[in-house]
Amino acid sequence: MLPMLPLHLDRPMRPLWVAFVVFLLAGVAAATLIWRAEPLEFWFSAALGLLFSLLLAYVAKLLLETRAHEQNLQALLAERKQSEQALRESVQQLRLFTDNVPVMTAAFDKDLHLVFVNKRYVEFFGHGKTDLLGQHLREVVGQRTFSEIEGYFVQVLQGHPVNYERSRKVANREPLFLEIKLLPHSDDQGNVLGCFTVTTDVTEYKLTEERIQRVAHHDSLTGLPNRLLFNDRLQQAISLTKRDARLFALLYLDLDRFKRVNDSLGHTAGDEILQAVAGRIRHEVRESDTVARIGGDEFTVLLPNVAGREEAQTVANKIIAALTTPFQLGSQKQSVEIGTSIGISIYPEDGQDADTLVKTADTAMYSAKEVGSSFRFYNEPKA
Repeated sequence: MLPMLPLHLDRPMRPLWVAFVVFLLAGVAAATLIWRAEPLEFWFSAALGLLFSLLLAYVAKLLLETRAHEQNLQALLAERKQSEQALRESVQQLRLFTDNVPVMTAAFDKDLHLVFVNKRYVEFFGHGKTDLLGQHLREVVGQRTFSEIEGYFVQVLQGHPVNYERSRKVANREPLFLEIKLLPHSDDQGNVLGCFTVTTDVTEYKLTEERIQRVAHHDSLTGLPNRLLFNDRLQQAISLTKRDARLFALLYLDLDRFKRVNDSLGHTAGDEILQAVAGRIRHEVRESDTVARIGGDEFTVLLPNVAGREEAQTVANKIIAALTTPFQLGSQKQSVEIGTSIGISIYPEDGQDADTLVKTADTAMYSAKEVGSSFRFYNEPKA
């Protein structure tokens, strides 16, 4: 017997019910006529009429159930079409959204094969969507990068969200700075099915941050570290030298005859000299040394890991020689002569903290200035 389905008695089904009633009444009428017939014929005719009535009723029932099945099937098909249309619209809306957000989004299955990418992700890696879909993460980013980030994906596939940053070199332009967020994709039972990645280009933010830091820690005229950064470097030098039981030297420079040049030739000429002085000092020291402008015409030089006074003396002589060489200013190449006086303090014998070292170097510089274009160590006897 066919399974029973709910019967919706709408208008198209009324004729089937009418037919069922008619067939039933016909059977009853046939039974009545048979009852009035001869006894032998009665029972035969009665059985035949009853069988005929039951057959007609069963046929009517089948027609009713078939009609109900058709209506239910049509309703299911209509509902399915509506669901499919709603799903297509949702997918289109999701694609429109992901293709226009200012981030790169992608989805990977638990084996790290790419199953979804948005437009920006495709543009960044320079492939077509069909080229990327189905590829392993290793193929998308390259073996070297994959080796560096594989650990992050191991964590996210264990169900842990991950945030990290990377820089990416791009031909003929500055490196890109990327912030990557990895989010696990789990089902209702907590089983990890894969992961989502959201990658944001934070290059502009990083460059702005670097510019702010540079302005805060560097002299705008010469590009050298300013007093704030110098103090930080000095504290670092003290900590490292104390740990390694070594020496470092602090040179404190003050330019000779600079004020006279600045007053007679103007601030533009003075700025040009300061910029040239910064360049000459940097040329005479190592990359690991720190040259700073701490104000006006005063400069400092940190010499880490010196063997002794002799090494600091050698550097001081080189700087004095470089700064006593005449400067050629402006387009007219006007020759200007200045000089510098240098005071030198040695850690730890001349001081074991930053303030003391600066004061002793400054005191030694004033002793050198009495001679002019020379250097003096702290507590060095005057010639």
